[in-house]
Amino acid sequence: MRKNLNRKDIDQIFETSGDQAEACAALYRLAFPDWDEITRIDGFPSVGKEAGEYIWKRFMAFDRKHHPAAFNGGLWLNKGFSTLEEAGLGPWELSTDTCKVERAPPLCKTVKEMLNDVKAAGIGTKVPVTEKAYWHFLEIVPPAFMFGVVAGELADFGFAEGANEIIAFRKEGEKHYAWRTGVMAPG
Repeated sequence: MRKNLNRKDIDQIFETSGDQAEACAALYRLAFPDWDEITRIDGFPSVGKEAGEYIWKRFMAFDRKHHPAAFNGGLWLNKGFSTLEEAGLGPWELSTDTCKVERAPPLCKTVKEMLNDVKAAGIGTKVPVTEKAYWHFLEIVPPAFMFGVVAGELADFGFAEGANEIIAFRKEGEKHYAWRTGVMAPG
């Protein structure tokens, strides 16, 4: 993928970021809009010489202000975009052509598909679910239980339709999971 960067977007990143890592991640989001779905990147995006120098100078100024004890621009030196002149990029062009990207498998598209995926998994196998699915099952009917240990696993709540197996749900950080418990709800 190739696209042109602009100073305005780069300036906005440095004006709104609270630390080096936040600024670095925001710059990577320019290269990879689906940044949150990426699990691994081999290689580095490349930028044209003018964009590369501009980002480098912004990072050094940012670090002097926010991280005066750190090596200015050190994080960007280790993790930032490359500026390979032989890549043939325009002055403000960005390329991810040399990057090998691994993305997380997509989450269930619908609540019904998610429930089918959980039911198809083995007992105790945690299946990633969307935040929407998590709240759907919490609010659809009264939970089978709230905040407890079921089948040896800590869960936020359990869902069951009638006298069927309880499906447990748990939020861990920003991620949500569901799993079969092997425990039947009382009828």
